[in-house]
Amino acid sequence: IINQFQFIRSPLSNVEISDTGSKVSVNLLPLNEIEIENDIIPDNIYKPNDHYQALLGMRNLRKYQQQNMYQDFSSEALKKCQEILVLVAKSHNSLRLRESNFYMQCALMHRLLQKLDPSDPDIFQYLCALMFLTHKFEPTGGQIYKCETMIQRLFGRDTRVRKERIFDLEEQVFQLLDYNLNVVTPYDFIHLFSECAQLTPQQVNLALFLSSLAIMNLKCQNCHPCKVAGAIIMLVLQKNSQSWNQSLKFWSGLQPSTFEDERQAVLQLWVESSLETRNGRPSFITLKYKDSRKYQVSLEEPVIE
Repeated sequence: IINQFQFIRSPLSNVEISDTGSKVSVNLLPLNEIEIENDIIPDNIYKPNDHYQALLGMRNLRKYQQQNMYQDFSSEALKKCQEILVLVAKSHNSLRLRESNFYMQCALMHRLLQKLDPSDPDIFQYLCALMFLTHKFEPTGGQIYKCETMIQRLFGRDTRVRKERIFDLEEQVFQLLDYNLNVVTPYDFIHLFSECAQLTPQQVNLALFLSSLAIMNLKCQNCHPCKVAGAIIMLVLQKNSQSWNQSLKFWSGLQPSTFEDERQAVLQLWVESSLETRNGRPSFITLKYKDSRKYQVSLEEPVIE
């Protein structure tokens, strides 16, 4: 699967797909087929080591078309969907998968929930199948878990869930996703934006904490991930009395005024998370980023306006 679908995850690849009815052929077009708006980086702008690849990637990522999600969902269904996203986070943590898998799994689960009944009694098995599919797509440390291992870690050793069932659901999940695992999330922008802003390791962890809150939030799925990432970096900068700079403007194509709504939305998530922690009900993500190895950033007070 890794080699067969490598093109899906790469924002640097231009893909041409032809469907003849009997089979679908996928051809990777050379990189020079992609138009670049501006391939010259001014002297005063941050330039990553792989700046040409970064230019190609950012042009494609910023052109991502955001979907409308959770339209006409009842309040009960929305609550159930939010609970499922928490299960995604807990499952990812128990499996100790790579960080990028978490954002990919959340984004794909949001898409699945547009087609699945969140009250389906088999929803956790669908989640396991999604985990298995995405893990093969982006292995952790180059190692792919056996399906039996994943089942035992998620359901326990005495579970009656069998690998054959997960294999069947994996195929259904792939079909429900239209055989497309391509997602764009705030995580795709955070690291480059952090470099542009010259954030410290502690500030980067704060940005990742806010990114985790955003990727799990239902309302944020109707915002463009580039704007959400810009909003997150802006909040981290404000926390430290810093400003949006020219490098951030160049790479994001954004000014703070263009993502003010997203900034307010992420700030609200931060405020709610802080309030829950003070009331003795910290979320799973808060506990994760309370770790001293992550500088306990989830305990930092939100920006005050």
